[in-house]
Amino acid sequence: MSEGFPAPFNIKGTGWMWAAIVGSVALQALVVYVPFLQNAFGTVPLSVRDWLLSVAVASSVLWLREANKFLTRKLHPPSTPAYNRTSA
Repeated sequence: MSEGFPAPFNIKGTGWMWAAIVGSVALQALVVYVPFLQNAFGTVPLSVRDWLLSVAVASSVLWLREANKFLTRKLHPPSTPAYNRTSA
């Protein structure tokens, strides 16, 4: 993630990342909806609500980190030492 901009800022330069995300979601959908894969992996079809909950939980780290960066910039303007602190 970028320290200076929200994560989606450089969305055009991440082709391999988007391919990996799409591929991962496609494989997950196959395991959840294809009958012989359901039997092999012990899965059941998910509802729209289940998918939305999964996306919300999976993306929570992104949103929390972006909120942290926003609050850090607001509470500690660039002239203060906390702004230049490196974070994990």
